[in-house]
Amino acid sequence: MVYFLAVITLLIFYQFYKIMGRSDFAPEHNEGGELVFDEEEIAIDKIQQRELQRQFGLLGKAHRTLTPGVVINDLLDIFEKIHHAFVQGILSDVKNFLSPAIQGQFENEIKQRKGYQLHILFLRKPECFIKQIDIDDDKNCTIDTEFASEQLVYIEDKNGVIVDNPHKLSETIRNYWVFKKNLANLSAPWMLVEMV
Repeated sequence: MVYFLAVITLLIFYQFYKIMGRSDFAPEHNEGGELVFDEEEIAIDKIQQRELQRQFGLLGKAHRTLTPGVVINDLLDIFEKIHHAFVQGILSDVKNFLSPAIQGQFENEIKQRKGYQLHILFLRKPECFIKQIDIDDDKNCTIDTEFASEQLVYIEDKNGVIVDNPHKLSETIRNYWVFKKNLANLSAPWMLVEMV
């Protein structure tokens, strides 16, 4: 019986991490314990930042209200709402933010949890990093994002016994999500279309 519960718990947690995000890994250090910085990566990062500024400029030209701050706040709000709905197991409040394929993934994961209660607590406000913005000729905008959040995640069985993460250890989780929106209809919400 214990073996069966352990296998079920591992399957649930594996599916959860496939859908909701990956743990962060520690940065590289040298033998003296100091952080190691790769100058080539820093140069590439500066080029990527300039390109991202150019892309945000195009977004601002599409509509002046689409500033980096507004877009990031909108995506953070959607990110938190989706997490909350996923934990509750009720997607009706966020279906406008989910493509049919993504909604199906979430629904399958929620079904696999039957008899178990998932808990996700954000220990600090998540951060959103924009990785890339693409706008096609039809004003369809795609935004690649990375969300970083410190989360406390654990699972309880139907008797309230914690069956995963009993010590309630937190970890930094990184989610790579892709959103789409047609800029011709600014009132439409950003839609989650892919989880990398």
